Amino acid sequence: MNKMSNNFGKWGWGLVIYCFLTYFICAFGNNTTQVAVNVWEQMYGWDQTQVLALPTLGGYLSVAIVYIVSVLYSKSKIKLKPLLLVGGLLYSVAILFWGVVSNFVVFALLLISMYTTYVLWMQFANNTLTSNWFPKKKGIVIGITTAGLVVGSAFGTPVFGAMMGALGLMKSYFIIGGFGIILTLVGYFLFSEFPEQRGCFPDNDHSMTSEKAKAEMEAGLAELEKSPWTPKNMLSIKETWLVAISTGVLIFIASGAMQQMVPRLLAGGYQLQEAYSIMLVGGICGIPGSYVLGLLDAKIGPKKATIVTLCIVACGALINTQNSPAAIYISMGIIGAGMGGAANFLVSMTTEYWGRYNFQKAYGTLLTINQLIGMSGAAFHAYMTKWLGFKWAFVSLAVMCVIGILLLLPVRDGFVQRAEKKFES
Repeated sequence: MNKMSNNFGKWGWGLVIYCFLTYFICAFGNNTTQVAVNVWEQMYGWDQTQVLALPTLGGYLSVAIVYIVSVLYSKSKIKLKPLLLVGGLLYSVAILFWGVVSNFVVFALLLISMYTTYVLWMQFANNTLTSNWFPKKKGIVIGITTAGLVVGSAFGTPVFGAMMGALGLMKSYFIIGGFGIILTLVGYFLFSEFPEQRGCFPDNDHSMTSEKAKAEMEAGLAELEKSPWTPKNMLSIKETWLVAISTGVLIFIASGAMQQMVPRLLAGGYQLQEAYSIMLVGGICGIPGSYVLGLLDAKIGPKKATIVTLCIVACGALINTQNSPAAIYISMGIIGAGMGGAANFLVSMTTEYWGRYNFQKAYGTLLTINQLIGMSGAAFHAYMTKWLGFKWAFVSLAVMCVIGILLLLPVRDGFVQRAEKKFES
């Protein structure tokens, strides 16, 4: 079977589009703060730095919640589809009310709630679905779906600015929240946890009969019951930490630099409309960037593809320290393309090393550590900018990329099998 083929089948393509839209609406909603933060300051006097740092609090809370949910899910105490439903609805309802609250404490609670639940919806639930449906084509599939993350990040800012100018703050957030609710319900009612439960095949591989596919799924789930990959065992091996932290660096930069790029450009003397145009460059480059990095993942493996991406993003961050239009546009193109892989590689590496069925055991622990690193980016970048300026904030992001590369280098194939033998002895 060709791992780089995009022959996903009717239901497979439906899942790919659904996941793309989920990434899109979450990134779109999250990045509206870049525009709305000025309105909130004018209307209510809220400090911009405090507002932009709030996502970190939500991120830290999500770390604890993701860990608890992953433990319960790995023990089959909760099911994936109800988790998808609850996460999506809570995210959508929280952001729907952003446009009507005038009390900062209530707003902060809504924002923290939204940042907590979108991780469960967009990353935990949807990435688990992706791994279950596409265990071998995961690289190319994630390359397509996570393009929604970049498109939402880049286009969300100018599109929301236009929406707010035409409709106002309240109606704009009602539209975003309403779209999220509809999307959540579509995902819940249309897609099964495993393709075999829908009468489909993993990776749309028709080389086996439907009966054989179901039998293999049942055998895999039976083996899962005896899996040694408990949270304790996951945390006991160094590769868990190296994989999770190194991929978390990309989320760190996405939640820091990309979500605060408009304030950075305004502080650098650019006009608001030009800042929107620059963000669009990142979005446009991010679409093919995500797909190309997915192809690269399928061709050379997720570890090497992650290292390449970290190198790309480090170069973009260093170029962004220069304030000339040429440097800014080039850096946004590079960062946008690199950010296309920000959410790709943890899912891909989990399936690559732990396998399709152990994904359920391993991913939650890895995602917990990944988010602990990634969600620190917003506050780190906001305060680095406030204390040292944008130039040194972006230098620090390049340093983080180098750290991510150094952490990933010691990871070698076969560590899962070696650890399993150690656990059995």
